Amino acid sequence: MGGHDFEAENPFENCGIREIFEELNLTVNELNFDGVVIPKQKLQPIFLYHARIEDTWESVLPHIHNAQDFNFETSAVYAVPANKLIQFASHVRMTDASAYQVWDYAKKRGHIKGWYISMLIPHNIKKYLISESNS
Repeated sequence: MGGHDFEAENPFENCGIREIFEELNLTVNELNFDGVVIPKQKLQPIFLYHARIEDTWESVLPHIHNAQDFNFETSAVYAVPANKLIQFASHVRMTDASAYQVWDYAKKRGHIKGWYISMLIPHNIKKYLISESNS
């Protein structure tokens, strides 16, 4: 979080909106607060937010590729159906905070049935790959 974020009415939301622009080149005006997670990797709180955009991922992908921090922050972009998120997450490396967000999203939408079996079944994650970073 930068110094200018603390000047905002809600510094955490302001930081999230700025990060979305820097990392995804998308402009959002409002975020929805999901909670706080303290991952074992960093042992520092991470405030979780989500934003909803009306555009399809196909239409925003060119904007994402032009984001200021895309190549620095991103190695690949995947489009995964909600009902396959747990299976996908079981076969990729991600941070604790990311894994928590995927789990929470899938759980809230009723997609966690049989999650433990998905960890045992081989899964081709490349079928969801839509682009890779040029770095």
